[in-house]
This record gives sequence, structure tokens and C-alpha cells, in this order.
Amino acid sequence: MTDSTNGKIKHSPDDAAHGSALEQREGQNITRASERRYQRLFATAHDGIVLLDPNTGRILDANPFMTNLLGHSHDELIGKELWEVGLLRDAERSRATGGGTSFVRPGSSAMRTCSSRARRTPMAST
Repeated sequence: MTDSTNGKIKHSPDDAAHGSALEQREGQNITRASERRYQRLFATAHDGIVLLDPNTGRILDANPFMTNLLGHSHDELIGKELWEVGLLRDAERSRATGGGTSFVRPGSSAMRTCSSRARRTPMAST
């Protein structure tokens, strides 16, 4: 609203609340756009990606490339440990290679598909 005596804009308390709501909505839109980009990258990557629970080492999610690589369905991978799906040879090694939130050391590792075919593949974790 403009003051007719001096031409300056007067701000009401409602203006600040309205601005805050706009900023919050803009922040939500930015977050949603970032999540969509991440989901597209995860789904279309030509690298196998597995997301692990940092406390248990169990698989939380796997991208389509990884399910095709291992020959398991997405549902078959969820909740399993790496050794159970052929990404590491055994349970002890799966736990031994962990440290904090990393369960696979960078480098090359042999993995097995669901048909027990061995494949050498580079592996990394963060």
C-alpha cells in the first residue's frame, strides 16, 4: 500500500507473513525439483547402485541397472545383505569390509548373479 502523503510503501505485518510463505513454497519447489533429478539419475544410471542402511548394511533400494546386473527383482534385493545377493562372497566378509557407513571398500570385487555366474566389477562406497 502506498502512502499518499509521501509516496512511500507501507508494509503491514501480513506482508512479512506472505513473503515467508512464498519463500517456503519456493524452497519446497526447489527441493522437489532436486528430488526428481536424483530419481531420474538413480533410475537411468548405467552403473549398479545400491543404497544401504548404515546401521545394518541391509539393502534399502537398488536401481534397475543393478537388478538387471544381478538377475534379481527389486523386491528380492530389498532387506538383504550384500553377501545374500552375490555382491560379496560371504556374510563375514560383508561385515568385515564395513566401517561406519561404508560396507564395500573401493576397488574391484567378484560378484555373483542369481544364476551363480561370477562377474568382476569395480565397487565403491561413500
